[in-house]
Amino acid sequence: MATQDEIIEEIYKAVSTGAGVALTEEEKSDLHNWYYNWIAKKKTDVSTSPQEIWDTKDGEKLKKRFEKIGREMAYQKKNEKKTSHLLVAVQTVERLSDCPHCPDPPTG
Repeated sequence: MATQDEIIEEIYKAVSTGAGVALTEEEKSDLHNWYYNWIAKKKTDVSTSPQEIWDTKDGEKLKKRFEKIGREMAYQKKNEKKTSHLLVAVQTVERLSDCPHCPDPPTG
């Protein structure tokens, strides 16, 4: 099973691939803050963590979502004036995905 550190590196690579550009250190930090703990955590009513499925067919679906986040981030950068293109991309893809493993949106 891949470690959290290995998975977060794969997430950086997938988002970068989707965006077509290297990620900035700030973008990597944002992704780390949003996803690092999520990698090993099981959500309520979901029997597996993202880490447990990472190397499976369902894990491949998650990886494709990270590429989609990168594409959405590039779109946001090109067409919007928002300061957090990555956060908008993350929220957009997660909201539109039928994904039991996607993190719950922040509350409060």
